[in-house]
Amino acid sequence: MTTIIDNDSKESTNIILFDHDWKYTYLTNSSSNEEFISMNCDDHQWKKINLPHYEITYDSLIYWYRKKFEWKQKSDFQQHIYLNFYSNEDEDNRQIYSIVIWLNETMIYSGNLPKSIQLTKYLRINSDNILAVCSTQGYTLSLHTRILIPHVCSGSIKYDDYNGNGSGRRLQTLDYTASFDDSDGLIDIFIDPLRKMKTATQHEQVDVNEDWECIHVVGTQQPETETILKTRPIPRLAILMLIVGTRGDVQPFIALAKALLSHGHRVRLATHEVFRTF
Repeated sequence: MTTIIDNDSKESTNIILFDHDWKYTYLTNSSSNEEFISMNCDDHQWKKINLPHYEITYDSLIYWYRKKFEWKQKSDFQQHIYLNFYSNEDEDNRQIYSIVIWLNETMIYSGNLPKSIQLTKYLRINSDNILAVCSTQGYTLSLHTRILIPHVCSGSIKYDDYNGNGSGRRLQTLDYTASFDDSDGLIDIFIDPLRKMKTATQHEQVDVNEDWECIHVVGTQQPETETILKTRPIPRLAILMLIVGTRGDVQPFIALAKALLSHGHRVRLATHEVFRTF
């Protein structure tokens, strides 16, 4: 399967459905992982399936899954790419334990599913990629999977302003993934907005409108695969405005700051003293 991504859209989360064109096999005892994660593994005798995979399971079995795909993407060093395992709203919130995942013969995750796993560093651009998943406790891969490419954003935290005695009100749990890149010293935090959006609209009928766009992804065996672009709700931000000019120049920004405050953002102005309590 060939997957082509255009990074020109920075205002949307790019979603690639990844359920199709998997292969699987199972074993009754453990053997070397190298055989199954290798790019040259002979998987022609493996069974072809689409995820999620349901069947009667046995604790004594070890399930192996493989997916081959080609990734073609415009170069963008700030763009992050995630493999996301999830269940639909009408399905149980099932857990799959003791999962190990390799991409191109490199182990990228070991733990439980559902989960969002970063692929950015391990993808081979304009080349074949092999994704291998091992379920060591006899669970089948009974989840959907997709690729998430969130729009690029950045931010900072001012620790001096943190109030440790703030409200203890419990908010909705976020589905997030955090990783540290020691090459540039940055901590990457990815919050999956799709799960929050699904929960908010669970009992509402969603109409197709101008906010949704479906784009067919080029593929050899997966013409029905589509990329869904959805403008996400903007998270609450801490905004600092530095305004240089006369008092008349400041007035439009006062109006903008008040509008941002009304939407839950935190706004600070660096300008004339008279506007200290705007």
